[in-house]
Amino acid sequence: MLFLLAIFIAIILVIITVIIINNGYTHAVKKAQENIIASLNESAIVVNKQQKIIFFNASAENIAGIAAKNAIGKPVDEILKFFNNQTAVPYSLYSDFKNGGKKLNNTLTLQKENGDKTQISLTVTKDTLGAKDHCLITLLDTSGEKQLEEMKVDFVSMAAHELRTPLTAIRGYASLLQMHYAANLDESAKELLTRLIVSTTNLANLIDNLLSVSRIERNNLTVEVKPLDLRIIVKDIYASFKQEAQTRKQNFVLNMPDELPMVMADPFRIGQVFINLIGNALTYTPNGGNITVTLTDRKDHLEIKVQDSGEGIPKEALPRLFTKFFRVSGSLEQGSKGSGVGLYITKSIVEMHQGKIWAESTLGQGSTFMFTLPVATEEQKTHHEQQTSINAFLTVKNGQGIIIRNNSVA
Repeated sequence: MLFLLAIFIAIILVIITVIIINNGYTHAVKKAQENIIASLNESAIVVNKQQKIIFFNASAENIAGIAAKNAIGKPVDEILKFFNNQTAVPYSLYSDFKNGGKKLNNTLTLQKENGDKTQISLTVTKDTLGAKDHCLITLLDTSGEKQLEEMKVDFVSMAAHELRTPLTAIRGYASLLQMHYAANLDESAKELLTRLIVSTTNLANLIDNLLSVSRIERNNLTVEVKPLDLRIIVKDIYASFKQEAQTRKQNFVLNMPDELPMVMADPFRIGQVFINLIGNALTYTPNGGNITVTLTDRKDHLEIKVQDSGEGIPKEALPRLFTKFFRVSGSLEQGSKGSGVGLYITKSIVEMHQGKIWAESTLGQGSTFMFTLPVATEEQKTHHEQQTSINAFLTVKNGQGIIIRNNSVA
């Protein structure tokens, strides 16, 4: 009996020892995690299930402008006030993990305790300090990067404007030479003059693209949408590229039904989209290849597809395809003198039209670029017709005492 009691006591002691060791290990791990988080250069904040702050490192104090002792134990929304433009973003929104992941990233504006605002990159991670209901918030001040980006945009815009004036003069003089003196030049001189004009045209297009990027970055690029028969635009652009495709012995096909619903679009800007996509297709498709432009009615939107049989785009390059100044490395860039902004501008214009754009490609099998444009509703078409009639009436009557100021009658 005493023997069994001794064994029982021994087992109890072993269990107690294991528990003590386990608690000590857990405490040590937790302490190590806290030390690691505290030493991070990034601001680190831990929030518990009750949405209260339980950890606030020194970097967080600097970026939020509040001492840890004044933050710990307080509701997270009371300490961290985030905004997306002018809209407040509460913790319940930016810590939402409905997508099933364990980490979310956001770029938001943080309003400090003194009222100052700074742009930050925010990351929220679940399962922190060994607790599944804890979240780790890390903040990275990106205001300096934003300022640097604005300086780059200012420089590009200034340089493009300064280049435009002398380039206009060069193009003008070259055109005069071609018009009035080309007949007196030998074939070699004519070829040089033609190359000069082509080069100045290419440079002018580059400058226009750089200025467009500057306007996009400042939200100054505008579109004037109206009900538009897209077939007219597409036919004109197709005809302008047809000769180039024939020169390259490329099979250039346009698949477009006889009737299509009107879309809400800016004719000039949408023309830029078609020119960029078709121009790229011709450039990156070898002689004898195929380029097909297809327009399809999807009821509430039109889907436009530009497909080529070129070399294709590597899978790893697709996610960055529509970013600024990105060019695909390898054989695709050989002989290409593009600036890497055409697709960025194209994407921006499509999105300004409330459309979507994407690309699919397989190396060795060509690429397909697709985008959508919303179909004009009857209400939109009626409103445009009424506005056009009013503007026409006011223009006619303007000489009879009706004065137009900012589209209003005085």
